[in-house]
Amino acid sequence: MHFEPVSDRRYGVWFEPEAERYGYGLPVAEPPSEATPALSDAQLAEIEECATEDEVVRAFNFEGIRPGFDYAEAMTGRLSDDAFATSEGRQVFAEWEECLAEHGLQRNPSVSPTNIRGTSLEPSEQNIRVALLDVSCKAEVDFVARLAAIEAELQAPVIAEHLRELEEWRQEYDTALDAARTYLRENAE
Repeated sequence: MHFEPVSDRRYGVWFEPEAERYGYGLPVAEPPSEATPALSDAQLAEIEECATEDEVVRAFNFEGIRPGFDYAEAMTGRLSDDAFATSEGRQVFAEWEECLAEHGLQRNPSVSPTNIRGTSLEPSEQNIRVALLDVSCKAEVDFVARLAAIEAELQAPVIAEHLRELEEWRQEYDTALDAARTYLRENAE
């Protein structure tokens, strides 16, 4: 079983512990330590067999849960772009860029709105140093909170318009989660 951690880069690199370790690269899953016992082939086979049983598939099936509107169209990607394009968003970027310039850094919007010229995904000393300066500038101008607040304002009318569908969607998740918890409680060994 392989696990890839999720990292949010909507506002570029902004989490200092992540920047300290990976620079602009994405976190990677660490292999299990020696203290974590490896599963035997028999245990892995048992897990795979269990995961295909109809009762288990039903208890843990969250894939059919969908909102009653095109959530991806209404709430993702372009909302961030729209937030960045507002006068307030442009002001946040201008303040961040001013701080970057004080450290000899320059934004490279041809790659992405939050890319810094001369950086790569390689977790090199140079990229880590620049990422930490980037994070520091973002903290100084309250970059993430301010942009997130603008984005939330843009989301508010979509939420108001689709509140009933969102509440129904949440109820479907809650029902599925209750079923999964019940299955685990009744079948834990």
